[in-house]
Amino acid sequence: MIEILKKLTKNELVIFLLIFVIAALFYLFKIGFSDLWSDEIYTKSMCDGSLTDIYAKFKNDLHPPLYYLGLKLFTVLFGLNATSLRLFSVLGVLSTILLGYFAGQRVFGKQGALYFCLMLISLPMLAAYSHQARMYTWAAFSVTGVFIYAYLFMRTGKNRDLLLLFVFTLIAMYIHYYSMAAAF
Repeated sequence: MIEILKKLTKNELVIFLLIFVIAALFYLFKIGFSDLWSDEIYTKSMCDGSLTDIYAKFKNDLHPPLYYLGLKLFTVLFGLNATSLRLFSVLGVLSTILLGYFAGQRVFGKQGALYFCLMLISLPMLAAYSHQARMYTWAAFSVTGVFIYAYLFMRTGKNRDLLLLFVFTLIAMYIHYYSMAAAF
């Protein structure tokens, strides 16, 4: 019986890895194919310059600053071009899938977490925004974390779940005002 459980667990991880790799290839396909559009150019301009320059730009922007700060750090490492700007959004989608699988197992079980990941991959919103240098994929990540850990805290009452709920709520609040509204 234990051998069957080990094989089943191993197979579910293999299935998840297959889903994850296919999703990554899908989201990365032709990521730098098109030119930046107006909102992405605005995002690029927000990340252009030093951290103090970005701080000055926040005063005139209605979006919370966390996305721009994260993107600035990312572009320092990988360059400020269309591909690297959009790659940061792809990482937001892939992080959401990872969160959905690993944290989702505590909510849905292993098989349910696989279905949850398939559901996430099938969302047109994530597919569309994975190729845009905007904060929406990271907003989806933060809101997914809020809902998973809110449910887990209500069910278990564990301080660890409350702490993660707090962290994801803070991320949601400082990524986008829509994710802030969803978190509350």
